[in-house]
Formats: sequence, structure tokens, C-alpha cells
Amino acid sequence: MSGDTIWHKQLLKKKLNRQWPRNLTTAKKKTVSQSRLASWFVLIAKLLSVGFSLQQSVQFSQRVMPKDRFWLKRVERALTNGDSFATAVNEMVNADLYVQLVLAEQHGQLGSTLAELGDFLLAQQRQRRKLIALLQYPILLIFLLGAMMVALGIFVYPELRTWQGNQLSSHWQIIPWQGIAAFLVGFVIIYLFAYYLRWQKKDVESRVRARCSWPVVGKMYRQYYGYYLVSTMAMLLGHGLSLRECCQVATSFNNNSLLCWWGQRLSSINEGGRSMVKLVDNCPYLPAELTIFLQQGLTQERLADELAVFGHLLFQRLLETIERLLVFVQPLMFLIVAIMIIGMYMSILLPIYHSLQGVY
Repeated sequence: MSGDTIWHKQLLKKKLNRQWPRNLTTAKKKTVSQSRLASWFVLIAKLLSVGFSLQQSVQFSQRVMPKDRFWLKRVERALTNGDSFATAVNEMVNADLYVQLVLAEQHGQLGSTLAELGDFLLAQQRQRRKLIALLQYPILLIFLLGAMMVALGIFVYPELRTWQGNQLSSHWQIIPWQGIAAFLVGFVIIYLFAYYLRWQKKDVESRVRARCSWPVVGKMYRQYYGYYLVSTMAMLLGHGLSLRECCQVATSFNNNSLLCWWGQRLSSINEGGRSMVKLVDNCPYLPAELTIFLQQGLTQERLADELAVFGHLLFQRLLETIERLLVFVQPLMFLIVAIMIIGMYMSILLPIYHSLQGVY
């Protein structure tokens, strides 16, 4: 390895260490609309692709996005003071997105990475809006049914009890419905609070594993984390870093990032002489196909290209999985509405039925 290459990699690691804000894990994040941030990322990527400098792109975006001028001015001031783009926006993005921006900026892929992140965030916002649209009508129905149940409890049920007298004491009134409901609600609240406390004590990798094991949405999380790690690995390999050097770069980041934990784990495996394939197989958030790429004996450049394409495929799979999940949202909500309607009818008709049994 030439002296220039060694010097370049050492300089890269120093820059990465210097760029990581010390207070990233404790700093309060600025509230910026994710849809606006995604649109801005796409705009900056387009401007960079046609020859604008980063400073010029931020200045131009202030003119075409006047509603966001306040936080755009803050980004421009940070760039003027010599901060990197990733540092300028670190208060607006999470730790994993910040890592991707730092790596992209250091490797000259800021434009393409911003375009990819912007597309991902925009797709996320579209799916969020679609979810809200699917939930609006069922939630309105549930609200109206809840109001109707309150009205029944105030006006109808007292009249039924007066009309029936003590006929239902052996059937319904002997059961402490209010106590059962209070117990169930209390149990759910205590369970959720205990789960939250356990969650706060987990490290980043334990949280990722937990999300991947959740029912229904676990597959979605597995595909997202697989896409994130594979695309980041492809970017690092594409710029001449070996797997060992990728690990060293990853471990230079804050422990709040999954990439940092993954780099530390791979470094320990390399030092111990164990197989990376076994680690991939034991990680639920990494696609099984990744082991095939690692076992093919491809050149570093070819491996980077194939992982980049594979990362795009994982992104498409992620979007398809989310779309399939959204299809089931509205039928599930309508099923809940139907159960509530049946329960309301039963609560009215069963007492009347038992009362008629007493008459005849």
C-alpha cells in the first residue's frame, strides 16, 4: 500500500472523528417537517448535479423555499463558519442519517446520497399521508360509536334497568363489568410502562433486534436496516476501503448509531479470526443474500457495485412491504367498528330478551 493511500485514510478517519458532535446524543433536535426536509434534500441534489456549489445551493433554496428560511439561514451560517454539511444539519436528522451524510460528504457522494435520502423520506411521507387517509373514516366512525355508547349509558341503559327491575340480577348485574374493565386497562398501562423502562436500558443493537421481532411490522424493520447497512457498505467499498477499514471508519462514530455497533462487532470478529458469514446469519436485520455476495470471492470494486444494486433492490422491497401493510389497515379498522356495533346491539337486545323470558 502506497504512502499516499495510508495518509489519505488516516486523514479521513481524523476528519470523521472531528466531525462527530460531542453532544449529538443529548442535543435537542430542531423540529423541521420531514416532508420539507426531504424536498430540500432532493432540491440540493439537483442543484449540485448541475454545477451549483453547496453554499450556492443553500442560498438558492432560501429563495424558492421562503417558509423554511429560518432554519435554512442557520444551515448557511454553519457552512460559512466552516462546518460540514452533515454537521450543519445534524440537529434535524437522526444518528443513522447523520452517519450516511458524513460518509457521503467525505467520499464525494453528497449529491447522490441526498437524492437517495430525499426519495426515501418523501416515500415515507407519502405512506404516512396514505395511512392517515385510510384511518380518517374508521376513526370518525369509532368516535361516533363511542359517543353513542356514552349516550346509551346515560339515557338508555338506566331506563332498561328501571323497566326490568331486578330480573337481571342473576344474569348480568352479578358480574363486575366495571371492575374487569378497570383491571384490563390498568394491566395494559402497567405493561406498557414496564416495557418502556426496559426499552430505555437497551443498547442500539438490542433495540434493532427487538423491532425486527415485532409482529406484523418486524419484516419492514428488517428490510430497512438491511438496506441501510448494505448501501453504506457499498459506498465505503466503492471508495477503496477494505472490509477491515470500513469497520474502523464505522467505529469512529457515536455509539448511538447502528453502524458504529456493527463496525465494532465486525472488528472483533476479524481479530478473533471468526467468519463474518456466521455473524450475518445470526443478525435478523441483515438479508440472507448478503452471505452469497461475501462468499463469491469478488473483487472489491465488483462487490461494491453489486452491493449498491442490491441496496436499491432492498429499498424497493421495503416500499412494497409497507404498501402491503397499508392494504390491511382499513379492513382491520372496519372489523373493530363492526365488533363495536355488534357489542352495542347485544348490550341492548340481550337485556330485552331476558326480560321477555321473564314475562313468558
